[in-house]
Amino acid sequence: MQLDYIHINCRKQRTPYAVLMELMQHYNPRWPPRGLGPEKILAEVIKYLNGHDAYLTIGLDEVDFFIQQNGPDLLYSLTRAAEESGAPNRISIIAISRDSAFLHMLDAATQSTFMHNVIALDKYNAPQLEDILNYRIREAFKAGAVDEDTVSLIADVASRWGDARLALELLWRAGMIADEEGADVVTPEHARRAKIEVHPEVRKEALQELQPHEQLLLLALARKLRISKRAYALTGEVERSYRVVCEEYGEKSRKHTQLWGYLKRMDGLGLVDIQISRKLHRGRTQRISVADVPVAMLEEELERLLKAQVISKR
Repeated sequence: MQLDYIHINCRKQRTPYAVLMELMQHYNPRWPPRGLGPEKILAEVIKYLNGHDAYLTIGLDEVDFFIQQNGPDLLYSLTRAAEESGAPNRISIIAISRDSAFLHMLDAATQSTFMHNVIALDKYNAPQLEDILNYRIREAFKAGAVDEDTVSLIADVASRWGDARLALELLWRAGMIADEEGADVVTPEHARRAKIEVHPEVRKEALQELQPHEQLLLLALARKLRISKRAYALTGEVERSYRVVCEEYGEKSRKHTQLWGYLKRMDGLGLVDIQISRKLHRGRTQRISVADVPVAMLEEELERLLKAQVISKR
């Protein structure tokens, strides 16, 4: 007995004919790309399976997209392929979709095949995305070419949507940016620039609406991250940087409780991301990151806003 698995990306193989040709050419690579209609191609696949005592499992990835474009007829044909010949059913289907809504687009007969075997998978969390990224990094990058903080930052960004594809796209783009610069290491700043290109969320109006000391605190964070070249800064580090920035702009620094309130508000606005530090520190130390914009760009914009405020006071 022969057991086979064929994975088909339904965004690439967009038509029933393209899907069936991929099945046929798996068994007969020399099969001509033209000549028979979909029904005849499926009959040839069934003929091969019966003749070789083979069983085929087909993984239809993004099947919801396929059904929206073509309707449910191909799924029906695949699930009922053996009925006319009287042979055993040799085709099984794994339908992969972002959600189960596509089931309601199927006719009753096809729907009954899938409804009792639904497995709902949770979205990827940050540690899982880090594992995926590290595996790809071992395959695609030289050893030590991607900073550990860069991996954590990309995983944290993509975990908002639980999207491994976004994580991999950010990694790829960050690597390309580093390569274009001639850099030896892919840094968190490369990842931030990749985020702007892949999934832009720069909101200058949100910066303008911040209170002056919120702007000073965010500037302190941006400078700390730029100088350290890290993805995260601890709250104590940011407070020390903030006091230096206050001296620069002739402002009296605020107390810890006020600064924490500022950080929480900016976290709510999506300007910063606050997490409990994963590494061992005294107490419940928070780490703070900026993921949606290169910190050099953020620093420049905040300096421009603060300079305009100083001038307006004169």
